[in-house]
Amino acid sequence: MRGRTRISLVASLLVCVCCIVVTARNYSAAAQQPAETHFASRGQSEEEAARKSAGCISCHGQTDEPTMHPTRTVHLACTDCHGGNSSFPLRPAPIRTPPNTIRQRKAHVQPRDAIFKNRSAVPEIVYAKWLKEPAEYIKFVNPGDLRVAPETCGPAGCHASETRTVSNSMMTHTGMLWGAALYNNGGYPAKNTRFGESYDREGKPQS
Repeated sequence: MRGRTRISLVASLLVCVCCIVVTARNYSAAAQQPAETHFASRGQSEEEAARKSAGCISCHGQTDEPTMHPTRTVHLACTDCHGGNSSFPLRPAPIRTPPNTIRQRKAHVQPRDAIFKNRSAVPEIVYAKWLKEPAEYIKFVNPGDLRVAPETCGPAGCHASETRTVSNSMMTHTGMLWGAALYNNGGYPAKNTRFGESYDREGKPQS
């Protein structure tokens, strides 16, 4: 028995060593590959991006960073991610008075439901109303929303692989939340997750 035990241990150790070697080789090969050029698909200069953001910046000023990329090598305009129409800069008048309120309405993507109108944050307890809003409005408010992330964060040359990975993760269907709540409270007998929720670009349930 001792001899068999030793043989099993040696075999297990050899398997572990082989796995480590294979993993190390794969990691080394991946590290040697050239980094993906995230801004290749944009192909615009800093001046062009600034021109496309001029109308937005005339109102929002310095409330946001001009880019979420700290290297400043990626030149994105506000409308590249948020959509909207940046060709309506503010007039030299108070923001909350005409003609600026009219120009703001034309520049911003408008919601269908009035509960979201003229707000900088999504109101609480809106339930499924958010899903009834068009993708253009979702993109305007939150370009990182998974309903629109493939066209904002995930175009070729940007974060395509990350966006695809997230679309297959718990971040999309929140299955762990529903599964843990139901199982731990006796609502469902199986521990493996069977419940979740996920929506497509139009706000329809998807599997």
